[in-house]
Amino acid sequence: GRMTDLIVGGGAVGTFLASALVAGGRDVAIVRRRLGGSPRPGEITIVGRDGVRVARAVTEVAAPGDLPGPPDLIVFAVKAFDLADAVASCANWPDAPALTPLNGVGAEEIVRAGRPDAGLIAGSLTVSLDLLPDGAVARLNRGGIGLAPVHGDVATTIDALSAAFAAGG
Repeated sequence: GRMTDLIVGGGAVGTFLASALVAGGRDVAIVRRRLGGSPRPGEITIVGRDGVRVARAVTEVAAPGDLPGPPDLIVFAVKAFDLADAVASCANWPDAPALTPLNGVGAEEIVRAGRPDAGLIAGSLTVSLDLLPDGAVARLNRGGIGLAPVHGDVATTIDALSAAFAAGG
């Protein structure tokens, strides 16, 4: 089946990465804390550098545990001060590999402490983003993402993510 990625953090970075992964052929669920009830279809919008708005389908969940099964990847796209809580919220899926795209000081150490048995990938995002008032995310420059293994056997995951990000532009 298709890969399911869980995005924890629905701000500019989480929304942008969700859109890129969907464009690259992966299924994406995004945590919307204010959402109640069961997982439901949702939509995210990215505004490209050319001003064109592109909407992509995602699944919205109120909490990580609302997923019917373990995700293939958890993306912790939250600010450093929310990271420990975000990690704790994913305790249902202790073995799912994680990606930390925000280079907060100590982000990888925080995730490793809470998920010692899971694979971990550090991401470095060089895309400038702006969260618009309507919830859409504007991409301001070309930029990209770099991925590096931190812990565990994550080479296959990095290869799959690289392919998805490349396909998703």
